[in-house]
Amino acid sequence: MSVKRASSIVLLLALALASSAAAIEFNVIVDPPQTSTKLGEAATYTLLITHDSGTSEKFDIYTPDVEWDISTDIARPISVARGETKEVRLSVRPLYASPGYYAFALHIRHTTSGAILKRTLIIGVNPKDYVPGQYVPALRIKPEIDSQVDPREPVTVTVNVQNANRRDLANVSLKIRSTLLNTESKFSILGLDKKQLVFPIKIPKDTPPQRDVLRITALVPDGDQILPFEAEPIEFEIIEYGEIASSVAEKARFLRTDWDYTLTNNGNAPKTTEFKLKSGILQSWFTTSEPIAKKVELPDGTYDAWDVDLDVGEQTVIRVTTNYRPLLVVFFVFAVAIAAYYLFRSPLVVRKSAVVIAAKEGGMSELKVLIEVANRSGRVVKNVTVLDKVPHIAEVIRDFEIGTMRPVKIAHDEKKGTLIKWTLEELDAGEERVITYKIRSKLSILGQMRLPVAVTKCETSPGRIRRTKSNLSQIGFGQ
Repeated sequence: MSVKRASSIVLLLALALASSAAAIEFNVIVDPPQTSTKLGEAATYTLLITHDSGTSEKFDIYTPDVEWDISTDIARPISVARGETKEVRLSVRPLYASPGYYAFALHIRHTTSGAILKRTLIIGVNPKDYVPGQYVPALRIKPEIDSQVDPREPVTVTVNVQNANRRDLANVSLKIRSTLLNTESKFSILGLDKKQLVFPIKIPKDTPPQRDVLRITALVPDGDQILPFEAEPIEFEIIEYGEIASSVAEKARFLRTDWDYTLTNNGNAPKTTEFKLKSGILQSWFTTSEPIAKKVELPDGTYDAWDVDLDVGEQTVIRVTTNYRPLLVVFFVFAVAIAAYYLFRSPLVVRKSAVVIAAKEGGMSELKVLIEVANRSGRVVKNVTVLDKVPHIAEVIRDFEIGTMRPVKIAHDEKKGTLIKWTLEELDAGEERVITYKIRSKLSILGQMRLPVAVTKCETSPGRIRRTKSNLSQIGFGQ
C-alpha cells in the first residue's frame, strides 16, 4: 500500500469519526429531580447517562454555580459504552447557602464534540438541628416577565408562589432585584396554597436598550433564622423605540417665508437620519438654510438634505428661508431703468444716409445726403436745430431742389470742412422730417467714404437743450 493511499484512508477515518462525534445525541435522567440535605452535609442524586453512538463516549459533569460543591462516585470524565445506561451517583454539598430551597445548574458535556446538556436540580437546605417529620418552610417560586420590555409602559413582574407543605407561612419578604428593577413586598401563604403576586414597576421612559437579569428571593422567618428561597434567574431585554420626529413652524411675510423644522429624538437611544425637503428649480434659487443643505437626486426629483445625529431627548432646528424680495428689487431696478430711459432719452431720432448720384473717372463725384429727423415722443418738440458737416474734400451744391428744406446757414472752414445748419420751429408728436442736400467731391473718390454724424439740438424744457447724434454714414463705390 502506498503512503499516499494510506494517508487517504486515515483522513477518511478521521472524517468519519468527526462526523460521528458531531452527530451524537445523548440524554441524562436525574433521579430524584428534587431532594434535600442539612447544612454541611451533601444531597445525593442518581444520574442515568445514555447515548446513541456506535462507540464508547466520555462525558464530563460540572456546575457553573460556585455556591455548590459536586462529586461523583466514578472518576470524571465518565466513560459510557455503546448501548450502556451508565448510573452515576452525584453528591451535592452547599458551600455558602443558608437554609432554604435552591435551584442550581448541572452541565453534562460530551468531551469529543463539546455539546452540553443542561439540567436544573432543586435542593433543599435544612438547618443542622432539623428534626425529620417537622415541617420546614418550603416555597417554590416561579417568576414571569416579558422577554422584551418597552420602558414607556410599566414593567409587569408576576411571581407564582407555591407552599410545598402544610405549614402556614407569615411575613414572607419577597425581594425583586435586577439592574433596573428594585422592589419588595410582604405576603402570607397557607399550607399547600398557591398565590400569584403581580408587580407593575415603572422605570424611566428614556432607559436605554440593554439586557438585564431578574432575580427574586423569598425570605421566610423560621424561629430565629431567615430561610432564603431563590427563583431561577430570568433574562429580559429593554427594547429600542422611537424615532426622530419633526414639526414645522411657518412664518409668512411679504414675498418671504421662513420655516423652522424642529427635529426631536423621542426614543431611548441615539438616532441618525437624513432629513429631506423637496426643492423646485426656481424655488432653490431663492432658498437658503441654516445649516447649509446638500443636494440629493432621487427618482422623483431633487431634494435638500441634512444629516441629523441626535442623542436621547436632544433636538435641533433647521431653518429654511425662501426670499423672493431680491427678485422684486431686480424687477424694480429694471423698471426704473426702463422708465428713466424713456423719461430722459432724447425725443428726437436722427438717421443719416447717402446715395451716389454721379460718377466720374470710375469714382464717386456727387452724393445726395438724406437726414431723417423724427419726434418719437408724445409731445411737441420746439426750437429744433439740425447741424451737419461736409468733409473738406467735398463742397455743398447750393442748387437746392424745390420742396426741400433750405439751410439757414452754410459756413466753410478750411480745416473742419463745411457746416450746414437747419432750424425747425417745432415737430409734432410722431412727426418726421427729411432733409436732403447734395455735395460734390473735389476729386473722384474710389472705395469707401465716411460722412460725419449729423447732430440735432432741441429744447426739452425751458432753458434745457438736448443734443442727439445720428449714425455714422458710410458709402462705397467701385469695389
